[in-house]
Amino acid sequence: MRAVSVPRPRRGAGRVLSYLPLGRGAVSRLGAAPSLCAKVSLLTPQIVTKHQCFVDRHNHRSNTMQHSTQLVLTRPRLCILHTQAVFFIVLLSLICVSCTDSEPPTLDATSKDAMDQSIDAIKATLPNDRRAEFEDALTTISQAEAAKSDAPFGLLIDLDGLDRRTRDRINGLTADEIFAEAKEAKKILDLQSLKAKASSVTSQLQTLRSQTELYYYEYDDQYPDLVSSWEPYIEETQHNGRTYGPYLHKPSQNPFTPDKANNTRVIAWKDTPTSDAAWQYNRETGEVRAIVPHDIAVLTGLVPESHTVGGQHPDIMTVKTN
Repeated sequence: MRAVSVPRPRRGAGRVLSYLPLGRGAVSRLGAAPSLCAKVSLLTPQIVTKHQCFVDRHNHRSNTMQHSTQLVLTRPRLCILHTQAVFFIVLLSLICVSCTDSEPPTLDATSKDAMDQSIDAIKATLPNDRRAEFEDALTTISQAEAAKSDAPFGLLIDLDGLDRRTRDRINGLTADEIFAEAKEAKKILDLQSLKAKASSVTSQLQTLRSQTELYYYEYDDQYPDLVSSWEPYIEETQHNGRTYGPYLHKPSQNPFTPDKANNTRVIAWKDTPTSDAAWQYNRETGEVRAIVPHDIAVLTGLVPESHTVGGQHPDIMTVKTN
């Protein structure tokens, strides 16, 4: 005798059979009536068939659930892999940030050899187009230190002292700080250049005035017509059978005139001064003034800070800057 186990059906599907004996004698041994045994015997093939279908459906469901379980089990693995990837990316980002946030190299100017080595190290961290700019920045700083020297014009500068002051000024600075220091140094150089031009204007005014007075004396109290031409000053002239001049080697040039083509142009005393003229001349009195932009005249000390544009001044006539 063999028995078939019947799985428990769904709720509400009818009575539940734990197992069903398939032999006629088995039913008899259970104490069932012969008629029942006959009915069971007749129904046995149908029960087996239905049971087999149920088992097949159960196996298919089991296989489906097993596949679903594999998918469900796979998702946590994917989540773990995703988490590991995110962690790796964050870790790599932190490493990059730490590399980026590392302090830039500084210039070691304690000695010449150390300074040369640190300059090369700093230039190695700069883009190619900024390396030449870095060299120019160092040169500008050195020139600014030379410009601050108290040595009289024309005398030799203490090169050792200049080198020491320059190294003290740039020691321990980064590339960005060197660039910033060079900007300040350039301001000093620009101011020194303006002051040198101002000194040139003052010197030329003195020369021009002295030669104008000499001309006045030699030409019987007559001043030259400087507005029309520089020839009375730069060429030999005849007067009363005598040769005079030249009083100047070349026309006086005003370094503050924006257009170099007009840096020797002279206007009359009564004319309104503009930036395209260099000098203002009074033929009746021999007075000469230089025409200078107002802000530069104040900055270089040619006129006091209280001076107004176009105000009266014996040496300078100031004009507005274009």
